[in-house]
Formats: sequence, C-alpha cells, structure tokens
Amino acid sequence: MSGDKQAKRCSFAGCDKPEQSCRYHLIEADCKAGGQNWSTLVGTTLCHTCYNRYVSRGKLERTQVCHKPLAPSARRCTYPQCEKPEESSRFYQIDGASKAGGRDWLPLAGSVLCKACYRRMIDRGTLERSHRSKPLVAQSRRCTYEHCEAPEVSRKFHQIKGDKTTRGHDWSSLDGQVLCDTCYSRFRMRGTLERAGGQSLFPTVPKNMAPTGKCSNTECECPEKSRCFYTVSADCRANGRDWSGLAGQTLCHACYTRYGRFGRLSKPPAPPGHQKHPARSGGAGA
Repeated sequence: MSGDKQAKRCSFAGCDKPEQSCRYHLIEADCKAGGQNWSTLVGTTLCHTCYNRYVSRGKLERTQVCHKPLAPSARRCTYPQCEKPEESSRFYQIDGASKAGGRDWLPLAGSVLCKACYRRMIDRGTLERSHRSKPLVAQSRRCTYEHCEAPEVSRKFHQIKGDKTTRGHDWSSLDGQVLCDTCYSRFRMRGTLERAGGQSLFPTVPKNMAPTGKCSNTECECPEKSRCFYTVSADCRANGRDWSGLAGQTLCHACYTRYGRFGRLSKPPAPPGHQKHPARSGGAGA
C-alpha cells in the first residue's frame, strides 16, 4: 500500500508538513488498515502522520482535545497500574466521545493517559498489560519471518497469539511465531508482512521449518550451514511450484528459496565471460 514511487506530498489539505515525512502511503481500493473505511481516500497520498491518524481514529482532522498541551501539573498517567506514570513523551486527555481505534473510551472520560497506556488501549481495548508481553528468553529472540532483513537485531520481539485482533487484522496465520519490532509493526499497520514495493516469496513461515539439519540437494555447497532448514511436504504449493518430486526431502534456506523462485535446485549457469572470484584469504591486503 505504501512505497517510494508515489508523489512525496500529502494530499490532505490540512496537513501541517505535507512534504516532510519519513514515509508516504498511496491509498489503494482494497485498503482496510485499522478496520477503517478508506473508500473516500482511494488514490490519495498521505504522509505517515496523517495515515496513522486515520488508522487510529478514522478521520484526518486533528482534534483540539487530543492535541491541546496539558499543564505540567496534569502530565501524569491516571491509570493506577501504570509503571511510569510521569515518564512519557506525551500525555493524552481522554474525551469520552473519542472513537480512536474503534474503542469505547466513555469509561475513561476525563482521564489522562501516558503514550504507552494510550497505545495499549487503542491496540487491545484494555489498559491492562498482558502477561504475554514479558520479554522473551534469549533463544527465542529471533524473527521467524523468513524475509526479515535483520531477524536477530531488534529492540523488541513479539510472540504472536492467533486470537490477537490488533488493528482489526487477522493474526491467526502467525500463531506461535516471533516477530521483530519492524515486521510486527508492518503487519500491525498494513495486515501483511510483505515489504511495500517488494514481493514476498512465502507470506508466512512454514510450520516445517527447523533451525538445524542437512540439505538433501547433492549440489548444495554448504549443506549443513543455513539459517534454517525446510522439510518439504507432499502438499507443498509454495510460490505455485510443483514440489511433489521433493516431498520428504530437507532443503537449506538457499536451495528452498531457489526452487521456489526458479523451479530448480541447481544454480543457473554463469553468463559468458563470467569468472568466479577466488576465495579471499583471512589476512589483510598489502
């Protein structure tokens, strides 16, 4: 839904900084982010701020209630279980008529929430912290989305539960998986793990993935070295390929991806005149 090829200017006439945004979103006809009705915005381009506002509240207009600065004495979260009630980059005075995130805010009318508690209410419809949000053990701190560019580098990792309904998306296909904060945020905002402008080979990580193994491809150059291994099932249809001839075999990530993209395990022949670079030595050059 978003990418780098559309106009770098927000179409919303009330945008404060239409040409200053880290990202722009081209609204498409099938957009359903946040469970909102985007039909009136199809074809328009929104800056990241306006896009997030519409995802959360279903409208582009800013409200005086949400953006009016609070007096210093009022900058304290009134949620009793808040862990850091006075430490937040932003505080929100709650208007009971708010529809942010499609939630019922009437019981919180008049309350002041820190940014963390406010986001939790929007995402989950409750201020209570989930026990599932506890930090993962070191062994589990790796993103299981196979097209993640930095699966082990993230400030936070999220264990996904299939009954999750954040932003109105269906998370059931990701049940049990671990996502880095980048991939989690992408699915939370857009309902997909695929990067904008790119095509994902496999939309979700297969359940037959294992961290260790040995590749069955006799031509594999590193059969025991791979970030993950896949056991091919008889009914595998990844990327529309016929995998029946490989049923029961184990493939490393490189061979599995090659077959998914090209329908073969062998590497394509080198172009005419191409010379393979010799392996570099461990020492520094002169």
